[in-house]
Amino acid sequence: LRDDKQAQFAVSNADMGRVYQGLNALMKVPWRINSRVLDVAWDCWNQNVVLGDLVCRTDDIVPPLPSPPTQIPNTLDPESPAYASLLEDYQQYRQDRKKHFRIAQKNRDLYSLRCSALLKLHQASKFKQVALYYPYNLDFRGRAYPIP
Repeated sequence: LRDDKQAQFAVSNADMGRVYQGLNALMKVPWRINSRVLDVAWDCWNQNVVLGDLVCRTDDIVPPLPSPPTQIPNTLDPESPAYASLLEDYQQYRQDRKKHFRIAQKNRDLYSLRCSALLKLHQASKFKQVALYYPYNLDFRGRAYPIP
């Protein structure tokens, strides 16, 4: 279809009854939680097995924040071995500091993912014995997708 007016005209003159019947048939199909898969997921969670969306339940060890090195004096010759040593100390300090903050951020991210995984497991357990029905939507190509 070339433009919106053509599309509106085509849809207004089309018989959408069969399309609606197909969507209604899909919406009548009950979905159920797979109990065996849910049990395996809980076992993985309880035994701290990392699998799929299940993340590790323990944090990584965060190295201590390093203390800053001594300031490089302006009077020190950049060609001297002392300058090179202080510069190396500063580079090591920056590397250790980055590592500290990277691991701390990873632990915060894992906390969020743990909360999400646990919420999903609890919700799945609540709906374990219940039939679920989803509304469906058609995209522009005519493919049907459940709307969770």
